[in-house]
Amino acid sequence: MQKIKNKVVLFLLLLLLSINNVYAINVDTTKKGKLNIKATYSEKVLSNAKINLYHVADMNENAEFTYTKDFEGNKEIKEYKTSEWNELALSLDKHINEKKITPIITKTTDESGLTNIENLTSGLYLIKMDPITEENYQYQSSPSLISVPTYNEMTKEYIYDVQVMVKTESKFIGTTDNEEKPSVPSTDKDTTKAPNTYDNIMKYIILFTLSIIGIIVIVFYRSRKEEVQK
Repeated sequence: MQKIKNKVVLFLLLLLLSINNVYAINVDTTKKGKLNIKATYSEKVLSNAKINLYHVADMNENAEFTYTKDFEGNKEIKEYKTSEWNELALSLDKHINEKKITPIITKTTDESGLTNIENLTSGLYLIKMDPITEENYQYQSSPSLISVPTYNEMTKEYIYDVQVMVKTESKFIGTTDNEEKPSVPSTDKDTTKAPNTYDNIMKYIILFTLSIIGIIVIVFYRSRKEEVQK
């Protein structure tokens, strides 16, 4: 009976190790990614908007980031939770302006407010739209971060074809003498969600680990109890 219990414990430990290994090699760094970007303000489509893309960091097989040369010296990405990536994006945007870093590519949106960027290596990217003026309003975006690939919690897999909605805000810049001041559109809600990668993986690993430990404790407790009763 004792040998059977020991084998069960060993099996559970091996299962835990195998699960951890699966998550650790989940990112295919040889696969190229794609960003499908749309620029809007509320229901208004922003055409002819220039979208700038900066390659902030490389991603390894364990979904860990390492800054590219242009961004070395900044606070480590792992010190930020994904919910804090807006703060990180602002910090990196300041770094871009101070160091006068040029984007790796600039694309212009079509009449539907769409553009795409292909053949991207696994990593973390910063997206920023140049200000655009239409009908007495100036539209501009705050910088945002997106990982390629992005982890999908529902399917438990990495997505290499990523959809991005550029968050924007508007500013009224005046009218001509013969024009009345139009009503200011409602403020656009931030529809950009921070990508979930390493934080989510670690959450599931920790929960699974705690479950395994609980099972092991119960098995040993029952085993000791039976020995005392004998």
